[in-house]
Amino acid sequence: MLAGVIVLSGLGVARAIDIPDAGPAPEVFAGGAPLYLDMVINGISRDAVVAFVREADGTWTARPESLREAGLLPAAVAVRPDGRIDLGRLPGVRFVYDEPGQAMRVNAEASARSELVLKATRRPAVALPVESQSGGLLNYAVALNPGYAASAGEFTFGPMSAAFEARAYGPFGVVSHGFVISSNEPSQVYRQQSSWRFAQPEAGWRFIAGDLVTGSLGWTRPTRLGGLQVQNDFALQSDVVTFPVPGMSGSAALPSTAEVWVNGVRRYSASVPDGPFVIEDLPLDSGPGTASLVVRDAMGQAVTITRPFYVARELLRTGLLDYSFEVGHARIGMATDTDHYDDAAMASASLRYGLADWLTLEGHAEGGGGLFNLGGGLTTSLLDRGVLQVAVSGSVTDEGGGYQAFGAIGLDVLGVPVRARLQGTFGAYHDIGSFTYRDAENGESGGVPRFLAQLSASVPTPIEKLRLNLSFAELQRSEDEHQRLLGVSLSQPLWGGGLTASGTWDLIDDDYRLLLGYSWQVSEDKRASISTSADDTRLHTLAQVGTATSETSSDASWRLGYSGGERSRVSADLKARFPALRAEASIGYDGEFVSGSALFSGAIVANAAGILFASPISDAFAVVDAGYAGVPVLVENKVVGATGSDGRLVVPTLRGLEANRIGIDPAGLPLDAMVLATRRDIRPADGSGVVVALGAPGGGSALVTFRDGDGVLLPVGATGRAGAAGPEFMIGYDGMAYLVGLADANRIEIDLGDGRRCVAELGFSADPGQQTTIPDAICRPA
Repeated sequence: MLAGVIVLSGLGVARAIDIPDAGPAPEVFAGGAPLYLDMVINGISRDAVVAFVREADGTWTARPESLREAGLLPAAVAVRPDGRIDLGRLPGVRFVYDEPGQAMRVNAEASARSELVLKATRRPAVALPVESQSGGLLNYAVALNPGYAASAGEFTFGPMSAAFEARAYGPFGVVSHGFVISSNEPSQVYRQQSSWRFAQPEAGWRFIAGDLVTGSLGWTRPTRLGGLQVQNDFALQSDVVTFPVPGMSGSAALPSTAEVWVNGVRRYSASVPDGPFVIEDLPLDSGPGTASLVVRDAMGQAVTITRPFYVARELLRTGLLDYSFEVGHARIGMATDTDHYDDAAMASASLRYGLADWLTLEGHAEGGGGLFNLGGGLTTSLLDRGVLQVAVSGSVTDEGGGYQAFGAIGLDVLGVPVRARLQGTFGAYHDIGSFTYRDAENGESGGVPRFLAQLSASVPTPIEKLRLNLSFAELQRSEDEHQRLLGVSLSQPLWGGGLTASGTWDLIDDDYRLLLGYSWQVSEDKRASISTSADDTRLHTLAQVGTATSETSSDASWRLGYSGGERSRVSADLKARFPALRAEASIGYDGEFVSGSALFSGAIVANAAGILFASPISDAFAVVDAGYAGVPVLVENKVVGATGSDGRLVVPTLRGLEANRIGIDPAGLPLDAMVLATRRDIRPADGSGVVVALGAPGGGSALVTFRDGDGVLLPVGATGRAGAAGPEFMIGYDGMAYLVGLADANRIEIDLGDGRRCVAELGFSADPGQQTTIPDAICRPA
């Protein structure tokens, strides 16, 4: 019979009992040496061996952490002055020493049992270190826009542009500089971002000098500055979960299987012994849902409970602090003709602190040059049904004072996810963005909206998988800029494809836009779509068919399209990806004018592997060195390309600060190939590159049969090496050994045991692609 209690611990994780390390080696106690006994609780072995000591006075003691791991709660009343637990003083516990069975047999009440802590999300015990090798790269993209006017018989050439991003990276961080060159008359060079970024993964913070974006909260606006920034970054510590995740706890009367089902899908399963347990870090999605815990014993009897949950990423776990501090000058009109830094120095600070799993406090301050802005707010959970955010901020400038009020809520209302937001400003409210953007002639602000309201809901319908998405938004930036929009959309699988429909109405300007579309899979690699849109002035139809580009380093895709409206147009697009370049081309014709465009983009990498060419690199990358040409390279067990003639391939799409699994397919290696490994897990710094050397060091390999001067095969177990620094090898059956790192001429020294040694002079000539064998190598006494 299965008996138990199952509890969903709300937004907070059920309190885990900390289990310290096993501690040092056994000590010598006054009562004698420890006895290592099997722990049996309520007649069931815990498969745990605990070190017990029988003291001089006859009492039995054990370390508290050992008892906790074995399933007993080390109550405070049983703690001795030396920190050990007196078993006889544990409330609700009776025990018998079973000497013949070498076990400690315990009868324990439920209140005397400790919880078994299970982690539903597996994380490595030791996080991968962040790798930051030295090197540099240059991203580039060149765009061309030719055309042909059929009626006039003339070719036209639109403006040509080129964008570049240069990076230098290493243990010092990442230094980057970006700029765009345009052929518009007159030709211009526009600078984009220039910065130095440095991160400290162990401490979880990063530093930026140069162009940056200030930290922000849900009720503040980020601003571009040129200056300095210090902020924590939880992404640097991959094992940190920043938001509270519900935990589920229960108690099993017999060894059982515990399963967690989330929204009808099994997400976790584990065997649990008898007694209480808690499952932490459930793999839950953001927002509302339902979770079920099923505890089933060996007889198939089960206890199930289902409870709602609401995961809010806006909350911080208890004790976590999130901060961002900046100082600098506001950058206005970046990469435009009016690009400049404001004269006034500004400072900004944003803070979030998890006071409890259900309550996060927030604060923000910014100002400079006559502006002072200060605000505070909080985020709190609404039991298991939603999350609430409220904040108030005020500002003072030479125009006077003003304030801003903010409120947002996310709720699960009878199975309908609802989100709402209200934000309004009163008086002369300013932040850095609006204050530095003010027009010098009329004093108007280009910034903070006067009023913002948003409401959205996803409503289920009687039709399976069909949900009706409703939205409302109102935005008023000034007296002359006012929008009030109502929207509705839906999507539904239909006839092997997908049907989408949406509508938007502007309630102030009294206009609308409707869209109806359908897409389907034509074949394994081809997809087609057709859609029709209409507004209060025109009707437009779009039809397309084509293929998609994969993530491999060499691939191509195409697309054909037709659009009909006031003027019909046909078009064709082609995209091609090569290991060293990405190319895109398109051409269109509307009955009068042929238009075209072409884009070529890539990267040039310089690091320990040499100078290499690659597709554009947006974040981190790796240079995989397999040592041989044509070897398939894998990322997360998916083939992304093959090594070139130099045995290398640049993988340009890695995730910075995250674990990436890099590997090669051994089936693609030559028969005589030697590699150090076929896969490796790496965690590159963001914006940086790592050389992943999988190929073995230079030198040939051969299967050699050794004999002594009399022609007798050398004995099994003899060891040797090629030269003083060569790798050691061992003689196997039939005198055979596998040698690596061989040169054209080699001196092989072999230790035969019993103080006997011999030397063989061995020539080597590689047969590329074949396993080299050398029979009857004579080893003469040294």
